[in-house]
Amino acid sequence: MEELRPKILLIEDDANLVLILSKFIKSIRFDVHSSYTGKMGKDMALTNKYQLFIIDIKLPDTKGFQLIDEIRDISNKPIIVITGDQSEDNEINTYKYKANVFHKKPIKYDILEAQIKSLISLRKTGNIINSLNIFIDIDKRIFKI
Repeated sequence: MEELRPKILLIEDDANLVLILSKFIKSIRFDVHSSYTGKMGKDMALTNKYQLFIIDIKLPDTKGFQLIDEIRDISNKPIIVITGDQSEDNEINTYKYKANVFHKKPIKYDILEAQIKSLISLRKTGNIINSLNIFIDIDKRIFKI
């Protein structure tokens, strides 16, 4: 039932971290798509339905907070900010720009897992119902056992 897993969009320019985070996200039973630039990430956000965004605020082509603002114009799904720049201004701006979580690098994977699961479960993973091995996708009108 992999196609019914909630999708996460990871926007991060560090290829090694993308690889590690992608494997981690898949290991906790979520699908993940990756973007290395803000522009590509925004384009992906426009064309796919994601249940959560993980965004590095230090991207080569876009200011992370500008990207968060642009994504907020098209989606109200949860956003986790990840950054190595742990300044108080960045933490304050995370919440000013309506992101949900400020996660400092290095990544603490047990905490990140709890954050992801908490934010997605609050939204009930969009329009997918999964109970007792019965999957119902209300948007696609799919019922699977």
